Amino acid sequence: MQPAGASPLKISNLSKSFRLSDSTTLDVLRDINLHVDEGEIVCIVGRSGCGKSTLLNLIAGILVPDGGEITVFGRGPVAARPFITYLQQNPLLLAYRTAFENACLGLELRHELNDQTLSEVRTMLGRLHLNDFLSYFPESLSGGMQQRIAFARTVSPRAPLILCDEPFASLDFETRLELEEFFWSSLKAQQRSSIFVTHDIESAIVVGDRVLVMSARPASIAKSITIDPQLRSISPNKCRAASGFTSQFAEIWQALREVEK
Repeated sequence: MQPAGASPLKISNLSKSFRLSDSTTLDVLRDINLHVDEGEIVCIVGRSGCGKSTLLNLIAGILVPDGGEITVFGRGPVAARPFITYLQQNPLLLAYRTAFENACLGLELRHELNDQTLSEVRTMLGRLHLNDFLSYFPESLSGGMQQRIAFARTVSPRAPLILCDEPFASLDFETRLELEEFFWSSLKAQQRSSIFVTHDIESAIVVGDRVLVMSARPASIAKSITIDPQLRSISPNKCRAASGFTSQFAEIWQALREVEK
């Protein structure tokens, strides 16, 4: 359970740079300010290499900022790790564990494995069309199957903040639509929050409540676009067919073009 009354995420004046092998400095993020409300899904778009993944790694406590402050439910990122799960671009499954065992790993590490949560994982893997592959090891599974297992591993724990780094990029179109629908409905039903990095403007619109457009490196938040309430209130598949979808796409696309000039 998250601390009562604390915001899922607050970022103030965040900056991050890396020292390169030739002793020069690469400035990646500069003056990032962000506030995420309970149950809000914030999508981040921007050109490759602008620092989107770096931002997620800072929130997760994997990296340490050069300046500024990050709080997750009122705590620093390391202290807040019990409140965070992180779905990365690569599945990162353990080779010696079966598909089902990998899907249960997040719950196991949090000491949340019991008959109910095991049943919930099996149900989720069934919805992800993996019932016939629960005893398979990762080497015998396709890349798309591995990513679906990673998705189940991340979503199964009831952590109130989910970080997502291009989680559906490697999936075929039909599977991506199914996972978007499942992800959106699960988070909305449980009032969980998310920072969702994607290169896909469509995904950002149908999943997100708000879209942040990042500038070129050193990146800042160039524009914050709130998704139309009518689009936010309907599921991803219905959103794509809604009348306001095209204009919302054009607004984000124009914002991306402006920061790339």
